[in-house]
Order: sequence, then structure tokens, then C-alpha cells
Amino acid sequence: MRQKRVRRQILTGVTGEARSGEVTAIMGASGGGKTTLLNILAQRISSGRRKGTVELDAGEGAVAVSGGMMRRVSAYVMQDDILYTSLTVRETLMYAAELRLGPQLSWRAKEDKVARLIDLLGLAKVAETLIGGERKRGVSGGERKRVAIGVEMVSDPKILYLDEPTSGLDSTNAFRVVRAIKSVAVQTESISVMVIHQPSYRVLCLIDKLLLLGVGQTAYLGPPAGLPDFLSSLGSPVPEGSNSTEHGLDVMAVLQAQGVADIQAYVQACKAGAANPVLAARKALEVKSDAVTPKSSMGKLVWRQPSKGQPDDEPQKTVRKEKDRPEFANGWFWELWLLTKRATVNVMRTPAQYLLRLVLILVTGLLLAILFWRPKETVPTVTVRHYFSRLFTSHGRLLLVALLLTAVSWWSISLAGGTEGFLFMVVAYFVMFFVAKGMATCISVCVKDIVLGYALAISIMSYCFLVSGFYVTRTQIPSVLIWLHYLSPFKYAYEALAINQFARLEPWYLNVKDITAYLPSTIPSLPDSGRLPRIVTAHSFNTTQLLMWRSVDQLGKWECLAVLLVFGLAVYLLTYVMLVRLQRSKHK
Repeated sequence: MRQKRVRRQILTGVTGEARSGEVTAIMGASGGGKTTLLNILAQRISSGRRKGTVELDAGEGAVAVSGGMMRRVSAYVMQDDILYTSLTVRETLMYAAELRLGPQLSWRAKEDKVARLIDLLGLAKVAETLIGGERKRGVSGGERKRVAIGVEMVSDPKILYLDEPTSGLDSTNAFRVVRAIKSVAVQTESISVMVIHQPSYRVLCLIDKLLLLGVGQTAYLGPPAGLPDFLSSLGSPVPEGSNSTEHGLDVMAVLQAQGVADIQAYVQACKAGAANPVLAARKALEVKSDAVTPKSSMGKLVWRQPSKGQPDDEPQKTVRKEKDRPEFANGWFWELWLLTKRATVNVMRTPAQYLLRLVLILVTGLLLAILFWRPKETVPTVTVRHYFSRLFTSHGRLLLVALLLTAVSWWSISLAGGTEGFLFMVVAYFVMFFVAKGMATCISVCVKDIVLGYALAISIMSYCFLVSGFYVTRTQIPSVLIWLHYLSPFKYAYEALAINQFARLEPWYLNVKDITAYLPSTIPSLPDSGRLPRIVTAHSFNTTQLLMWRSVDQLGKWECLAVLLVFGLAVYLLTYVMLVRLQRSKHK
């Protein structure tokens, strides 16, 4: 039975402002809508889920900000720092500068900009230190957070949003991070808006404006020093020795438990000296108008709830046109080069996984060479080649790995085909790796849980192998499942490699005792419907007939490779579509 989705209003009547050169902190109880408000201000939530406007430079020149314009003038620092652990602090900021500032700015100018940013964030002592991670020691948690802030600040955004930048940090590192945020706001004349949870007294002194959310509404907006007086006006003065922000969160939690739905009405009732402010707030809510009178101010980021009768997201002033959509700093190919360069540096500094994979492949190739060194031309060796054509499809990892594996095993096992066959096999391995990596990437995008992703990947790979035609031929697969056979990428890799090995061989004269141990007599042109009679001493055996017996007779090897390549491109296209949908769903 399908459960009906219930829409819940998280924020209502939230109105406020943030000025240039100041740090505005958003506080509230857990689940109270702090991050939601931050995402709304940053235009990271689609307009269909919200009402109201976000304006820049409120007053005569007010501009109702669109999502594209906001992304162009702002930066967003996530709660979780996603940085390359093998890069140094300076390299991390330099790559960010190259990706975001574009080629029009010289390398020297980017270096100078990064150097100034390092000094501003207090990272000079660790500029050449690796970021590090769980397996490799690097910078501290506070320094890592400041690097993440620097990555976003390198493009000189006018507005900086930060989602709990002090999360997981001790008091000292939290203070250093907020001090860096304050320095950036003052020296760059930018607007800093951050979500914070239980700031210490030192951190509170660095905050210019505090927005306290209560019941999804603005309970208090002003300097932190004015919070104790505000709480006293509600009849809940801050106890001696207590933190005013913690006490404020406790008061908001109590009001929510008492069923107060309009925090502003409750505040007005308390100031008016009502005997029962909770009851007075409920009555005020019944007659309250939705209209909000905006304040005129310049040089601010202002957010308002919509006035009554105003359509959702209707701009109150001027809306920027198409030209104000965000523009990318680099061209497609230049950005691809920068990302490839950064990934290459990361791989070179984390060689363990790559070298282990390379060693395993080389050991496998050497073992095959030792076991099957220059074998005689018998049916058992045909079966071995048949098996290797399937085995090699599972070893397509990298072009270099494929080349090394082929070089080690090709002549030692006496595989057929000459130079053309050798190169074809290398290409086939690489294309198979391309497809397999695409399938793994697609699964990782579609499935969030890593354990479930592993299980799904193993299952899909197993099913693809089962119906590929190696274990069971095409003619033996039930008609209701034959479509799975044609959807298996391993079918085309296996058939391409099988044709590459067997299609060139001349007919063989083989001993019956060699054949009967491995092949049933259903091969065309062979006598009898059962086992070959042992009185026959030899039989002419065409390897093309083996391909027909294995149902490898529909496509040529190049056609198989083309289908495999198209399959891989389709998988990567599907992955791209899923990534786009996933990104859009996060903004809803």
C-alpha cells in the first residue's frame, strides 16, 4: 500500500539581513531548519519548495536574486571537507585557482593570490604539508577546514555560506576557524553567513549578528550581546554562569514543546505583559496577516517572506537577466586537462593500490607463461585458449596493464593472430575495462549504501558472466532469458577474443582420444550423435566449426568490439544523466 506523502512546513516568517564585512551566525535547535535556511539563502533549494525572496543591496537598487546569479556571486563551504589527501595545502589552493579563475589570469598572479590567501587564513606554517587523511597524517582538523574555506574564497565571492564550519573541532580550532572567517569578511568586504552550534564565548565575540531560530521562525536577530536582554524579556533570564546561546536554545525548545506556533506573537505578548503569553500568541496567530514590511537598507543580503497576494518567487524589484547566469572560468578541454593533471598527481602520490594491481596482473601473466610454455597443438590447448579468451576479459584494468599482460602471455602460450591479433587483444582488454569501470561507476551513483553497492555489482557481474555464452551457449539459453544474453557486455568481449584466436587457424588433424575428452560429437561434420568411436584414429577438425558449436557465429570480432564500445558509452551516458538528476534532487 502506497503511503501518501505529507508536506511539512519547516520555515515560516523568517526575515533578516546580513551586511558586508560582518559575520552572521544562524543558530537553532537540531532539526530546526538552520541548514535549510542556509540552503534557501544560497538558492540551493528549488523555487517550487519555497516562498519569498532573497535580495542583494536592499533599497532603491534592490535585486531579487536568481539561482544562477547567487551561484555566481557566492560560495558554499560544506560541513564535510572533500579534499585530495595527497596534495599539499598550497597545491590544493593552486588547483582551485586554476579551475576557478581561468587562463586569463597569469600563473604568477594566481600564485600571489594563493599566497595572500594562505597568510589571511593562517596557513603559512603548513603550506607545504599534505592534507592527509585517515591513512596518512597531514594537517589538523581546523587547518583542513580553513583550507576548505580557502578553496571557496579563491574566486573572491561576495557572499560566503558555511554549514557548521566548527563541527567536530575543539574549542581552540573552532576559534581559529571563525577568526579566519571574520578576517576574510573584514578584509574582503564580503558577507559571511554560517550555521553554528553552541559557540564558545570567544567565538561568540567574533560574531557580528546572531539569528536565533525558534519554531522555524526568526526569534532573535541582533548582536550576541543583546541576547541575554531578549531572553529576560521572555521571562527566562540567563542563569548565572550559563552560556546565553545554550540557554536561548533551551528556551526555544520549551516553547516548541508548549505548542507555540508563532514566536513573534509570543515575544510581543511577553513585552506587553500578558498574563498567559502562550494563549495570547495563539490568538494573535489567528488574526495575523501574512504581510511583512521590508526595511530599506543598502549593502545587505536581505531575506523576506512573501507579502499577502504576492505570487511565489515574484521579484519585488529588478530580476537579473540571462546574462547574469554563472559562467565557467575555463573552456571544456582546458578544465579537462587541469582535472587530469590533478588526478595524475594524486595517483603518483598514492601508488600502493595501482602497484598492487599491477603486480597481481604481472604475477598472473608469469604464472600462465610458466604453466603453459610453448604447448603442443592439441585440443586441450584449444580449450585453454578458449578459456583464456574469457579469462582475459576480466583483467581489462588499464591500457598499460592490458599491454603488459598480453606481452607476458601471448608468445609463451602460443596464442594465434600475429601482430594484428596481439594489438586487437590489447584494445579489447582496454574497451572491456572501459565498460566495467562505467558499470561500477553507474552502480555507485545509483546506490548510496556501499555494502548494497558491492552486493549489486557482484550480482550484476555474475549474471552477465552466466549468460555471456561461455558457460552456456546461446542456443542453450531459454528463449524467455535470451534478451539477457544480448545485454551482457561479456558476450561481445568473449566472442571478439574467441574469433581473434580461432578464425585464422588452419584445419587440424587431431587424435580422437584428445577430442573425446573435451568435446561432444555435436560439432558439425563429426560422425555419430554420441561420443566419437575410439576405433577412429584421427579426424580433420576445422576451428571455425568450434566457433559455430559455441554459437559464436553472429558477429565479426570488430563488430563485437563496436557493440562493446557503444555499450560502454551508453553506460557512461546513463551515469551522467543519473548524476544530473541526483544533483537536481539535492536542490529540491
